[in-house]
Amino acid sequence: MSATYIQSAEHGNAGVSGGSGATVAFGSPNTAHSTILVFVTTDNNAAPHTPTFIVTDSNNGAVYIQVGSYVRVDDGFGDKTSFAVLMAADVLAGANSVTALTDQSALGFNVMIAEYSGNAGIPPLIGSNSPGGAGTSSPSVTLTTTAANQMAAIFFHQAGWDGTNGTVTGPSGFTRRIGFNPTVGGVGTQLWDKTIAAPSTASYGFTQTGVQIDWAFGVVITDAPIFTFVPQVGAFFCGI
Repeated sequence: MSATYIQSAEHGNAGVSGGSGATVAFGSPNTAHSTILVFVTTDNNAAPHTPTFIVTDSNNGAVYIQVGSYVRVDDGFGDKTSFAVLMAADVLAGANSVTALTDQSALGFNVMIAEYSGNAGIPPLIGSNSPGGAGTSSPSVTLTTTAANQMAAIFFHQAGWDGTNGTVTGPSGFTRRIGFNPTVGGVGTQLWDKTIAAPSTASYGFTQTGVQIDWAFGVVITDAPIFTFVPQVGAFFCGI
């Protein structure tokens, strides 16, 4: 069984001076035992360029843990954008707003949240990967699924500062759940996902135009237990 997409929401204030945090609400109540993914981006040109992200919510008192590594991308023109993904598992049912804070002011601050189905007592995270780039026309992220029908979810960020509106085409078979392409001088953040039918390690590529910074963060999650069969040697039972 795959973790299934339930809902998502986004708050962005790119280009607004002095942002250091944002709160975004889910449009519908969370489902019990779901997994929540939070994608935070901040344009933090000012020193020290190493913000700390803290995520809380209004319903769960859930513990949001960082998935993978914190990433900072430099476009070569003095602009530095920071990214992180955080996750909470086995959340409570009910209306919920997620707040993301950083310890330093930023020119722009964006928070995207997504809910996927989960099960009590089952750790949802299988793995993650977070390559980055600057002006790459065909960025990609490699992910490994370990069982059939695991969910690959990829957050994708663009900054379109080359004088044209940005465009993006996602990996084959993936669905864009939320987000938009960047306009001239702006940014765009998106969420794409797909249920991967069989265990594999694969590279999932994007095609884009009009971009100076791009970054993809992929996460593999599940809501099913992972069973490992261990054969027993020398054990035999015969009932009469």
